[in-house]
Amino acid sequence: MAEKAPEGRTSIAEGLEGLKKVWSNKPGNFLMQLFFTAKADEIVNIFSEAYPDEKARMVNLLSQIDPANSSKYQKINTMGSSGIGSIGGGSNSGGGNFMPGGNTGTGGK
Repeated sequence: MAEKAPEGRTSIAEGLEGLKKVWSNKPGNFLMQLFFTAKADEIVNIFSEAYPDEKARMVNLLSQIDPANSSKYQKINTMGSSGIGSIGGGSNSGGGNFMPGGNTGTGGK
C-alpha cells in the first residue's frame, strides 16, 4: 500500500462503507466491535495521510459505526505525515499481535 497509498485508502474506505451496511442491519455486532478494537489505531494511521475531504468523510463514518473509538478517529483530522505510527505505539500497530487479555504476543515478557 505504501507505493499507492491513495488507491489503498480508497479500497479501505470502500470496505468500511460496506461495514456501514452491516452496522445498519445490526448495530453493536460483536464481530465488528472486535474488528474495530483490533484495527482502530491502524485505521487512524492510514487515514491521517488522506486529503481533508476524505478525512472528514471517514471520521464521520467511523464515528457512526464505531462510537466507542470516536475520540481516536477525531485524531485523523489533526495528524499528518509525521503522525504515522504514533497511535498505538508503533508503525505496525495491531500487526497480528492482538491477543485477548492484553498480551501483545511477546511471550509474557
